[in-house]
Amino acid sequence: MFVSKNELSARYAQYPNDRLVEILFEKDQYEPEAVQIAHEELAQRKVNLQEEIDEYLDKKELIRIHAEKNALVQLSILEKLLFFFLWIAPLFRALRMNYSEDGLAQKVKQSHFFSRIGFGSFILCGVTSLILNLSTFHTLSLLVFLFLLTLYADKKRNSPH
Repeated sequence: MFVSKNELSARYAQYPNDRLVEILFEKDQYEPEAVQIAHEELAQRKVNLQEEIDEYLDKKELIRIHAEKNALVQLSILEKLLFFFLWIAPLFRALRMNYSEDGLAQKVKQSHFFSRIGFGSFILCGVTSLILNLSTFHTLSLLVFLFLLTLYADKKRNSPH
């Protein structure tokens, strides 16, 4: 869809300064005429372009720092329990998708880890219970032991070397 220069000028006149500065910085994603109109709009507003650019870069840096911090957030003990024991529930797939969309990379990684180990532990406990004819108490105790072992492995896996 082609937008005329007048329509684009009218649209850009409604944009805040930071959005226009963003167009200047992301110029490879825009047609040269659109970048030029953004530059003209900022000039027409008589804004201090260097000040606007500095604010834009500061804002981008804060966003980057926030994203890096988010990427390192770990699962709480309750979330670890849920992913380990309720690995089959579709609700937790949706929760994992939310983590991913929010940039919580560590939580996504840990949720996969606890779900997979939880599934394997469930199978192992079931097979062990059948072969050794374990009581329900002993089978659940084994499952809890495997969860605690998984917590330890996760701690070792995520600790700085």
